[in-house]
Amino acid sequence: MAAGQAGALSRFHPGERAAFLYRPWPQEVVLDLAVQAANRAFPAWERATADVRREILYRFAQLLKENAASFDHMLRPKNAHLPL
Repeated sequence: MAAGQAGALSRFHPGERAAFLYRPWPQEVVLDLAVQAANRAFPAWERATADVRREILYRFAQLLKENAASFDHMLRPKNAHLPL
């Protein structure tokens, strides 16, 4: 994959001799932006108390549950019965 291009990750099933799991992979610039955002957020996270962190993580878990259907196709491939 050339720098700056989107691509994909896949898993190979040796018995079938074919790729069976396909995941889109974002452009490098998108990954760089995500890392930059994480680096900017870390100081505030580091200063947060355990209670604040717990509340944030609990809320994140709630949002995952509430919105699971909207990204289910990314987490559970149609061929999930095959081993990774």
